[in-house]
Amino acid sequence: MRRVSILFMLTCGLALTACATSQTAQSAEATKAPEAAPEQAHAEMSWKDVKQAMAGGAVLVDARGATSYAKGHIPGAISVPLREPATMDRLPTDKATKLIFYCGGPQCSASTQVAEKAIAAGYTNVTEFSGGFPAWKAAYGLDGSVKREHSDGIDVIDWPATAAAMAGGAVLVDSRGPKGFASGHIKGAINVPYRDEAAHSQLPSDKATTVIFYCSGPACSASTKGAKKALEMGYTSVKEYRGGYPDWASRN
Repeated sequence: MRRVSILFMLTCGLALTACATSQTAQSAEATKAPEAAPEQAHAEMSWKDVKQAMAGGAVLVDARGATSYAKGHIPGAISVPLREPATMDRLPTDKATKLIFYCGGPQCSASTQVAEKAIAAGYTNVTEFSGGFPAWKAAYGLDGSVKREHSDGIDVIDWPATAAAMAGGAVLVDSRGPKGFASGHIKGAINVPYRDEAAHSQLPSDKATTVIFYCSGPACSASTKGAKKALEMGYTSVKEYRGGYPDWASRN
């Protein structure tokens, strides 16, 4: 009987020791400082954020290849291709300048990689517009996301056709208001706001002259309204460049 009692007491003692050890370990784990989350190299931005930052002096950087940049890029962006290290010299000398990197959308890592190179080079205000060129196009409906009705008598054309028509004597007409025109317009265009009746006197007197209307891209209907007005006035060759100023600016 005594032997059984001793074994019982030893068993309880070991159990209590194990419990105490477990509680001590749990307490230590609970008081252990949590591991710091890995620091994010740079923040992401929306297109609205990008516009505001650029207005404040930020530099927009296209990390795609030179060929992609030449085909089309966000207006105002400089080209710093990932695979051309020497082009890092194009970045501003002031390392405190806000830099915004972009490439071909969320699945493209070139902007992240070039942004990391900029950080390693000492730039202290680096961000990324992960939506990239596709998101900029979508914002203006240049990706086909904005659908507009086709009006009889008005030919919808692209920039190459517009440039060719202008070379042949066509008149390019900016249908936006004076402020929009003053902020930036296609070279060679005249400003005829579609709501300004008096301004339509600037259209050519020869009604057979080809007139091409544009505004702020596919989402802007001012060019369509201006073109319809021209038809009503008797012009027989009326066209609309729906890519408008954003599309033209992306090519220059």
